Amino acid sequence: GCKEAQPGAVKAVPDVSEAAFRALLTYVYSDRLKLDDQNVLDVMCKSHQYDMRYLYTHCMRYVLHHISKGNVVAWLIAAEARGLDGAFGVALRFVAAHFRAIRRDGGGQFAVLQGHPELMLRILEAI
Repeated sequence: GCKEAQPGAVKAVPDVSEAAFRALLTYVYSDRLKLDDQNVLDVMCKSHQYDMRYLYTHCMRYVLHHISKGNVVAWLIAAEARGLDGAFGVALRFVAAHFRAIRRDGGGQFAVLQGHPELMLRILEAI
C-alpha cells in the first residue's frame, strides 16, 4: 500500500495554513488553483519557498487584481512577515495611494498597525 496511508506517515507542513496547503496540493495534482484573500499569501510564500515560479506569478496576479481597501492592511502585515517583497510593495503602494479612503472607509484597519510601528512609518514615508 501507499506509505501515506500508514498511521502517522503524513506530517504537517510547518508555517502554512490548512487552506493554503489544500490549495497547493490541488494545484500540484490537478493543475487547478483556488485562491482567496485568506490563503493567497500563504500559497505565495510556499510557492516561493519551493521555487514554483508559475504558481508564485499566479498568486501575484491575484494580489494585483484583488487588493482592496478591505484587505490591504492585513496583506501588508502578512507580506512583510513572510518576506514577500513583491506583494509587500504592491500593498504599500496601494496604501500610500489610497490612504485617505482607507482611513475613511476601511473599517478601522489602521488600528491593527499599532502593533507594527515600523510598518506605519514605512506607510508615512511612502505617502
